[in-house]
Amino acid sequence: LELRCTGIIKLLIKTPGIRYSELSLNRLFMLDDPHHFLTNNTKLRQRQLMHIRDIYKKLTEDSKAYAHELFGKIVGPMLREVSIELYEMCVNHLKEPDDTHLFLWALIFDGDELDLSRIFWSRCRSPVRVALLGSTLCRKMSVSS
Repeated sequence: LELRCTGIIKLLIKTPGIRYSELSLNRLFMLDDPHHFLTNNTKLRQRQLMHIRDIYKKLTEDSKAYAHELFGKIVGPMLREVSIELYEMCVNHLKEPDDTHLFLWALIFDGDELDLSRIFWSRCRSPVRVALLGSTLCRKMSVSS
C-alpha cells in the first residue's frame, strides 16, 4: 500500500484469504502525504512520535485490538477535527482496518489521481455515507493547504 501501486493492490485485495487485520493503519498514516495535510499537522505528528515504538511493533493476534485503540488515540483526534461522524465510524464502529479506513487514507495519499480511492470506495459497506465523509475530508484538506 505504501508504494501505491494500483495494479498490485487490485490483485492483492482480490486474493482469497487476504485480511486487512494484518495492516497497521498507524504506519500508513505516518507516511508523508503529497498535500502535507498530515505532515503539517503538528499535534498528529507529536502523538505519533510519542507512540513510535508501539506503532512499529509487530502485530500479533493479541496486539490487534491495542493497535486499533492506538489508532483512535493517534489519528482519532485528527479525524474528529474533520468530522465527528468520521471519527465515530473509523474509531468506534469499525474495530479493525477495512475498506473505509483505506479509502480515507487513499484520499489523503492519492494526490490528484484518486485511483486507489476509487478501488477502496467501491468495496465499502456504506459507499454513499463514506463518499460524503470523504468529501468532508477533501474540503478540510483544501482549506488547510
